[in-house]
Amino acid sequence: MHADSGRAHINAGSDKSEEVPGVIQEWSEAATAKAVIKELKYFGGSAKEPTGQLDHIQILFTSDWAAVYYFSDKAHFKLPIVFMLDGLIMHKHYNDKLGWLPVPGKKKAYYSIKPRAEFKKGLQGIMDKKDR
Repeated sequence: MHADSGRAHINAGSDKSEEVPGVIQEWSEAATAKAVIKELKYFGGSAKEPTGQLDHIQILFTSDWAAVYYFSDKAHFKLPIVFMLDGLIMHKHYNDKLGWLPVPGKKKAYYSIKPRAEFKKGLQGIMDKKDR
């Protein structure tokens, strides 16, 4: 694969390459990535009355898609923003929802990426407030 070229190749010699048969040859997330980065917003917060489980949240979102991460231990379970951004770009580009996926670890943590309108009203309200 050649980064950002949108082409898959087999090295057939030191100075030439051929396209891989049976592989979709043209693809690129570049336009989606540029659009997402241009309008990207972030929210992070913690419960006012913590219970010890899923008390913290991070949200990366655009006008139509969101990556939401709930976690229990603020010190140990912060998901790097770059992974959220990469997931948001990929799932939006391929219109491929990711339901609530548990994150491995000793304390509970869950991650989801899908169209913004498919999250519960409380989460939509947080994002709507940040849009203003």
